[in-house]
Amino acid sequence: MVTLSVMAALYLATSVSAANCPPGYVYLPKAHSCYVMLSQPATWEDGSKRCEGFSPTAHLAVIDNADEDAAVTEYLDSMDYNEIYFCMADYNRTAFYTSGQRVNPKECSQDFVWEFSDGAVKEMQYTTGWESGYPNCESYDSACLVFYSDNTTAAHKWRNVNCGTSWCSLCEDIPL
Repeated sequence: MVTLSVMAALYLATSVSAANCPPGYVYLPKAHSCYVMLSQPATWEDGSKRCEGFSPTAHLAVIDNADEDAAVTEYLDSMDYNEIYFCMADYNRTAFYTSGQRVNPKECSQDFVWEFSDGAVKEMQYTTGWESGYPNCESYDSACLVFYSDNTTAAHKWRNVNCGTSWCSLCEDIPL
């Protein structure tokens, strides 16, 4: 009987949160947050502004633990080709901007942080999942983080890229 009550409580918590995401967003229970992928490619700055335009609490996604990383990877990997077509650089690669950015782009010894639109920064606690060879310092312009897939590994990995490159954006918001 106790198990049924716990399961019912979990179901209700999940369904209530799912119903309270902003319009167009998807609730990911493992991440405890709402997400939407913007399929119109933009620079990191423009993608950030578009996310913030949804609500006062919306921003480029902050992936700060392994559960959230797994949930967002599963969400992106489950998307239909037609949903991500405009996010593809070619037939084999997709990438989505997140709020991750190197604070001082010209200083390669600095770690990446999650940067919010109000200028607040949060250290990246979750740094496994980088694609082989990344992060790198090929250019001081490679200061923004994308969730990247070449569609051969079936999982998105982290990559640092030029912030002026146009990619799709992954927005995050809290349940209402």
